[in-house]
Amino acid sequence: AATVRSVNFVEARSAAAAARAREKVVRDLTRAAERQVKEAYKAAEREARAVKMIDKWLSELIAKVERFAQQERRRAEQAVVLQMRIDEMKMRRATQAEREREKQAAIAQQRAAREAERARREAERQHEAQTKHMRKVRQFESRHLVYVSLSVTSPTAAIAVAF
Repeated sequence: AATVRSVNFVEARSAAAAARAREKVVRDLTRAAERQVKEAYKAAEREARAVKMIDKWLSELIAKVERFAQQERRRAEQAVVLQMRIDEMKMRRATQAEREREKQAAIAQQRAAREAERARREAERQHEAQTKHMRKVRQFESRHLVYVSLSVTSPTAAIAVAF
């Protein structure tokens, strides 16, 4: 019984040592697994930070590109609007110049018409004055001739006095 007990004791010791060894292996494996999990978490966190940073950079880059594209679009629209305004101003100026030319032509035409009317009235007045003068001259001559013919006894003398 003592040998059995000692065998059992040895077996128990070796079983306890084996159990301790198993526990140690399990502890070591658990620690190694925990360390690996921790490292995997840290690596995942680093990758997540890197992905987050890259995503942030890409978002910023995309936003900048979109802003730039929007600015370029606005600039192009402004250029189109400015060109339209320039064309509109050119057309307005051309129309204004055409109106001014028409106005100047109308003024010149009116001035020519007034000048022609004035010249016509002046010619009419001169003709009327000439006619009036000639009428007076004829009246005077006829009176004078009548007077001369009454005062002169011979017809040849009357003609001589008249001229």
